Amino acid sequence: MKRKRLKEIWKDVPGYGGLYRVSNLGRVRSLDMEIVRKDGVEYTHKGRLLDLGGKNGNYLRVTLCKDGCKKYLRVHQLVLITFVGPRPDGMEGCHNDGIKTNNKTQNLRWGTPGENAIDKRNHGTNSRGESHGNSKFTEGDIINIRIEYSKGKISQRELAERFGVRLGTIGRIIRRERWTHI
Repeated sequence: MKRKRLKEIWKDVPGYGGLYRVSNLGRVRSLDMEIVRKDGVEYTHKGRLLDLGGKNGNYLRVTLCKDGCKKYLRVHQLVLITFVGPRPDGMEGCHNDGIKTNNKTQNLRWGTPGENAIDKRNHGTNSRGESHGNSKFTEGDIINIRIEYSKGKISQRELAERFGVRLGTIGRIIRRERWTHI
């Protein structure tokens, strides 16, 4: 069975009319522009598809320039702002399928941070525990911290020194305020 291909629709990026356009498929392009350099030389900058930085499973982003100012924007937010409308207060961009690089309009919506957190849990894309990039612990470390402390073998201060973290961090782990999933 053949998949129906979506027709690509391009719209001006709000606030960047005449400079950049974004498509319903999540592509971004610059338009032809007349540029005057600081030395007074004029030339035509040919429009092109922009490189979408942040690959490898991260959010795709672009750099847009206007009046000499650069702004770094996530592509999914550009698509939502352009095709759905301005971001409502307290809302954030959500990917329905959990794939951060799928920025087609039918895969995006504005949602609350709580809805986005539920989506991430359902998609298995939330980073918690040792899968979080800034974690200093493994799940085994957490289990050992709790066991050793409960047996009275070591103090919280000694554990904090061993792992190079603050005393309060160890306390929250022991009281199960952190790493609650273990």
